[in-house]
Amino acid sequence: MRVLVTGGSGFIGANLVDALLAAGHEVVSMERPGTPPPPAGVRVIAADVYDPGAVGEAINGVDAVVHCAATTPSSGADLNAARRAFAINLGGTVNVVQACETHAARLLYLSSASVYGTAGHGPLDEVTTCPQPTAAYGISKLAAERFVASRRTHGLQAAVLRLGSVFGPHERNTGLRDTLSAPFQVIRAARLGQAIRLPRAGLRDWIYARDAAGAILTCLNLSELPDVPVNIAGLQEWTVADWCRSLARHLDMDWDVDAAAPTIDFHGADDRPPLATARMQTLLGFSPRYDTDRACADYLEWLKEHDPT
Repeated sequence: MRVLVTGGSGFIGANLVDALLAAGHEVVSMERPGTPPPPAGVRVIAADVYDPGAVGEAINGVDAVVHCAATTPSSGADLNAARRAFAINLGGTVNVVQACETHAARLLYLSSASVYGTAGHGPLDEVTTCPQPTAAYGISKLAAERFVASRRTHGLQAAVLRLGSVFGPHERNTGLRDTLSAPFQVIRAARLGQAIRLPRAGLRDWIYARDAAGAILTCLNLSELPDVPVNIAGLQEWTVADWCRSLARHLDMDWDVDAAAPTIDFHGADDRPPLATARMQTLLGFSPRYDTDRACADYLEWLKEHDPT
């Protein structure tokens, strides 16, 4: 299968490109100009998703598109950042949908748990939980979700996957995400010998990036794409403190919980409720393989090769 990945050099995109190559697919990566080179064998198209002509040229000739490209401003970002979020996250998605319809390519749209916003207690269900996004990122992703879903009635083969709290290989500061994951912040500080102070234990249903890519690839291979959004998240909740304990088995590190003087940003004052994962397991037939300790060991091995500092 020939697959186009938008944002193929980004965090999720790069993990997906690795998984697609390992599965024997032909990969085309649409990336912003100036991004790091992809693995060997990947065809690169340097363009932005808000350029409809470039998007159409990129999608011409592919069997499927996984739309990863997005910008993730923080909840406190200014109006210029909000405007950019809508231009890329919604406007860019409209361009991708139009090109998929023109060239008869199936589409996987990668959304985010941010669409749930302030919605109730968990588990946050794809159908019964009413999304209540309050920031530009979540609002723009929900609008794009609904646009993609609306085009199914016009013949578009498409699915929406809502990614939860992802961490792991290829995460870095690209300028498109205002705050990186707490596990990434911790492992970076630990490898630099910096003191780590958590604002609280930090409970979430974290999912390792290789598992997130595996779920996307599993969905891509389905003969019939699901017609409702599907959450992609870990089956069990664990804390950033648990992550520190796993890391401490491999690295000498100074860590503690210190709400008065934290050095790690947890993306807000409250822990997000877990996502419902029954549809991930039944509709996609996928279950994550990496627990905390296995993810820790794999991530450290990956960093030895790709970031030896």
